[in-house]
Amino acid sequence: MKIMQNFKFHKFRDNSYSILIASKNIILSLLIAIIIGTLLMICVYSINTDRMIKQVQMSFPIYKQENFHYSYAPTVVSSSLDNYTDAIIINVAAFKRGNNVKQIINNALTNPRYIYPNMGPIDYLIKAYSTDGNGERRNYGRYWHGYLIYIKPLLCFYSVSDIRFLNMCIQFILIMLLLLELYKKGGAKLSIPCLAGIVALNPISSALCFQYSSMYYITFISALILLKKEIYNSSSYPYFFLWIGIVTPFFDFLSYPLIGLGFNLLLFQMLTENSLTVRIKQIITASLYWIIGYIGMWSGKCVLATLLTDDNVIQQAVIRVGFRMNGDAPGLDSYTYFDVLYKNLHDFMNPVISAFLIIAVILYIFSVLSRKYYIKFNFNKDLSLVFVALFPFLWYLIEQNHSIVHHWMAHKNLIVTFIVIIYILCSSCHKISEKKDN
Repeated sequence: MKIMQNFKFHKFRDNSYSILIASKNIILSLLIAIIIGTLLMICVYSINTDRMIKQVQMSFPIYKQENFHYSYAPTVVSSSLDNYTDAIIINVAAFKRGNNVKQIINNALTNPRYIYPNMGPIDYLIKAYSTDGNGERRNYGRYWHGYLIYIKPLLCFYSVSDIRFLNMCIQFILIMLLLLELYKKGGAKLSIPCLAGIVALNPISSALCFQYSSMYYITFISALILLKKEIYNSSSYPYFFLWIGIVTPFFDFLSYPLIGLGFNLLLFQMLTENSLTVRIKQIITASLYWIIGYIGMWSGKCVLATLLTDDNVIQQAVIRVGFRMNGDAPGLDSYTYFDVLYKNLHDFMNPVISAFLIIAVILYIFSVLSRKYYIKFNFNKDLSLVFVALFPFLWYLIEQNHSIVHHWMAHKNLIVTFIVIIYILCSSCHKISEKKDN
């Protein structure tokens, strides 16, 4: 009996020690990320904006022609560009540099832009930088705006058109590298579902839209790291998801942030063979670390900006969080959670994606009926994937206002669910000839 008591005591002490070590690592990671993030923002805000403004002026015809939500395939929502937000991004990037260190630091933490009464973002972008920025200053400090780390330097040399083309080239290379690594690790049964997810994400619009690019890079670069470093075989995997959570609010302008967590969790589960209990524990642990990283990094910016500037960014952020969870939606007297689901599912399941899904199911049925294949599910793996597939629906429940107001990008979170469906169809179908050989 004493032996058992001592065992339980030591086990509790070991768990407490592990929690203490993990807490220290998390706090240290967040402090390092906040310090580095702040220094990087101060550096890019020190760049002279004169050259940027010239490039912005060269880009006016693009936004005049395309307007807020230009689409190269008007009936497909995922093909639309978020020029509304991109105009804000360019406006923030080109805002006049401060004259001294204090002003530069203030701008790096408050992220000002020019606005004019009764105008939209594209109109006041054009007006502000056609008249040397004499509009009203409006701060946007509740986001990190980490995308400025690459947008600002690029705008010194390239127009919006040039950056779009560069974006397309880099993202194309990234897709090729990712698909190659996916095929190496899991063959067609791993690479095909992920390719389907990439297609559903619509990489063309991601390349042409700065707002969509951040989560594209975060998701697929982290996926490459997970595959190359075999994070799925490492006991330190929670810190991998912690850092995905940290970089997401730093770079992302609240587009479709769940995909960074969801896509990598799916790969993690697809590449491992564990019991369902272990799998669920891994999913919960990774998700918890991601949430801590996300909230910790985002809160760090709000606290810093409030302490070091005259803006009460904490108060602004709290108000906006409450609004984004269940605030009023323009054009809607009221809405329910089911309205949010319907809008996002409707946008995601465009005719092309619906056709692909139907064809996949038909091929699946035909393969079984042909008697050349047999069905065998991996219930532990499949159930864990279905658990992750429910994440977008939980996100829509929490962020109802944002998900229905910004449905044209929020629906992209459903890619996580879509990949799971395709993967289960592919992985459960086995050749009978292979069964006989075994």
